[in-house]
Amino acid sequence: MGITIDRIWAHYPSEKSGEITYDDIKINYSEACGIINGVVKFLNKKEIGKDSIVTVIDYNTLDHYILHNAIPMSGAIINSMNIRLTASNIKKIIEEIDPDLIFINQDLLDSLSDVIEGRESIVIDGRWSYTNFKNNSDTVNYDYLDENQPAQLLLTAGTTGHPKGVLYSHKQVIEAIWSISSLLSSYEGPAKLTNSDNAMAIVPMHNMFGWGMVYIPQLIGCDLILGGKFNPVNTVKTIEKSKVTWINAVPPIANLILSANHNGLSGIKILLGGSYISEKLKKQILDMHMEFASIYGSSDGLIAGIGRVNRSESVKPLEEIEEIIRNSVNLAPFASVRIEKLGGSDYGKIYFKAPWLPDKYYLYDRGNYKKGWFHTGDIGKITQDGRLTIMDREDDLIKSGGEWIPSATVENFILNFPGMTQCAVIGLEDPKWEEKPVAVINNGVDKYKLLDYLNSLSDEKKIEKWWVPEEVFNIDEFPMTGDGKIDKNQLKLIILNK
Repeated sequence: MGITIDRIWAHYPSEKSGEITYDDIKINYSEACGIINGVVKFLNKKEIGKDSIVTVIDYNTLDHYILHNAIPMSGAIINSMNIRLTASNIKKIIEEIDPDLIFINQDLLDSLSDVIEGRESIVIDGRWSYTNFKNNSDTVNYDYLDENQPAQLLLTAGTTGHPKGVLYSHKQVIEAIWSISSLLSSYEGPAKLTNSDNAMAIVPMHNMFGWGMVYIPQLIGCDLILGGKFNPVNTVKTIEKSKVTWINAVPPIANLILSANHNGLSGIKILLGGSYISEKLKKQILDMHMEFASIYGSSDGLIAGIGRVNRSESVKPLEEIEEIIRNSVNLAPFASVRIEKLGGSDYGKIYFKAPWLPDKYYLYDRGNYKKGWFHTGDIGKITQDGRLTIMDREDDLIKSGGEWIPSATVENFILNFPGMTQCAVIGLEDPKWEEKPVAVINNGVDKYKLLDYLNSLSDEKKIEKWWVPEEVFNIDEFPMTGDGKIDKNQLKLIILNK
């Protein structure tokens, strides 16, 4: 990943470079480069180098940003931990990958003291790197790096079992980063990211390097704002204070941000992904004079596509463009997909390949990678204009009476119902139909009126009759995965025990 450091040296040699803001700290990319070099030398003195694994357990802080650059540049492999996993899950992962060094935020020590016990650890506070290396002027000769050296050990979200590990080389990371940057900056479409933007990375850095935002700002020269531990109210305050123009978030987090405060968010651009973008969320964004783009990717294969528009579509009203983008993405440069159709339908299992795709999992290999293709576990279809539409997760499809029910599509209609904030459609075992669809919704919504609404949609042929849930359950709180999505496996257990 030396290309990002070279970019800093070649294009941002002085105070004229873009800025990184974290809390009360402001540094330009030239200063960041000095800090990165200082941390690299610090790691090398500790004999951290080629084939070493360094785990970082932190929020979106300046330390995490610096370490994301410095650890791979030292020749080592960075493992950025998902702090939303349970302590037992994190402990198991640490035991499996056996890191040579752990950086941990001091605020996480109490809950994870058992995880780091007996292991070499450095406690950081978000500004450890700045405090120790802010005036560093050392240079480092990075000739020892090879583009095929492993650089990043990513972990999957663990929604289908224990998190799996995926190992990426410097070259693969840069290819994926370039692809995301190209789609966001060079292609037409809403939420374009340019070097004049003040971009705030809200997606956690463990999640595909914050969807690329650890590296893209320094590549294109835009300002980067880091918010530390996520809190919706504090995030809105930071957006207003730092005059943020561009953010990224999964839909549930975007909902929290929009609900926290409506002042100062007008004009903000959002990159959304990770779960279905509801029509309700789209309307909220447009009503607040904001715009969004959609991204499709994962830790297993990095970037697959982003919602953009072609020349003929670019003249359409924003609402029409956003409706196209809400439901589909344009494939990333050099990426390909194929669809293995289900029965006589026009949708099916999505297989994906790209130059940055690994050939196996580092931990818990399940055979998803075959002959250069990755079985994503998602269900989708290719539209007439070549876009990819993602309809559901394979595991979330409900098979009822020999027919397939895409739960995410039904959830989208449910979310349009008044008073609805969260919902999930799941399949429960049924002796007659194999599975029956049931809906789980937040308290405060009348389930009988909801069923009347869904039946009316069926009468209007907007959804199939067998898609309408046979039962509706109200609950106070939804179980969530480490990436902020509803945990449907846990939800099934909750409903079965009701």
